[in-house]
Amino acid sequence: MDSQTFAMGYRQSPDRLRFYDDTPEILEIMEVPREWASFFDRQLSELLKGEMRDSVQDINDQLDEYEFGWSAGYLDDLIEQTQSLAFFDNKATSIVNELNFHILSKEFMPMWRHVLTPELHPKITPEEIEAMQTGLATRGVQLKDIKNDALKWQQIEKSPQGLVGALSGQISEIDAPVVMLEIPKEMPHLALLPAPPQFESTHYNTRSADFIIIDTELWHSRGIQVKTYIDSIRNMSNPSEEKRTYRPTRKYDSRFVTLIDGTIDLGNFTVHYTPGKEAVLTSDPGQISVSFLEDHNSPDVAQAKNNIQSRIITDLYK
Repeated sequence: MDSQTFAMGYRQSPDRLRFYDDTPEILEIMEVPREWASFFDRQLSELLKGEMRDSVQDINDQLDEYEFGWSAGYLDDLIEQTQSLAFFDNKATSIVNELNFHILSKEFMPMWRHVLTPELHPKITPEEIEAMQTGLATRGVQLKDIKNDALKWQQIEKSPQGLVGALSGQISEIDAPVVMLEIPKEMPHLALLPAPPQFESTHYNTRSADFIIIDTELWHSRGIQVKTYIDSIRNMSNPSEEKRTYRPTRKYDSRFVTLIDGTIDLGNFTVHYTPGKEAVLTSDPGQISVSFLEDHNSPDVAQAKNNIQSRIITDLYK
């Protein structure tokens, strides 16, 4: 779909980042992250519509402030703070998920600069992409460890389980770009970005996207939604051939969104056997991150790329 039509499908009201069940504590914690998210929302939307208002230098200065000021100085503390809140209160898991945009964007800064300020950053090198993948995978492994620790403690403390689910979703959304960034390595005219809240908001839930892929020459764009797991896999010898049954079962708008399944498409699963020797699949986000850090030419990453690349490229030009 051409980028202007794509962006017009996500027009939203100015109060899209207000959450009516937020506590005063959450409103205070999320005030600045939401302001920065709105900055990326506006810049990307204007770019895709061909209506950029700010100068290249102003945008670059803002990106400097975001990368070297706010995200470098405050993001990790915010992540820890929101995880602590969500450990005891399931309502706080929404802000754990919300911060994932910034977790991703911190590593995606070379790509953000290339897309928003091409006059200053006309290309992105394979070496820069590999550094992005390494940063993402490192964060994915860290979150995988935190998730495992949280699961153990929640079982002991009998505390809510929402944090574990939120972390599983986060890790899947980190594993996915570790794989998808292999595509612009080969096709440098394609750019991949984490989707700002305007494009991820449930206000347009059938078009909700975690990532946006853009052809910066032909100006086509496509949303990509990542799901952690599917209901079942019958053919254990070749799970990637199985029919995909996505959870949750919301029907996504196929004109705007391509679905990626973290368990099957990315291969994030482990196999266990019951006492009766029946094979049981368990979703296990983070394995892609582990594989990439062990070997940047990991066959697991290559297989995951093969599972999704042709579908993403085909859908981009529908």
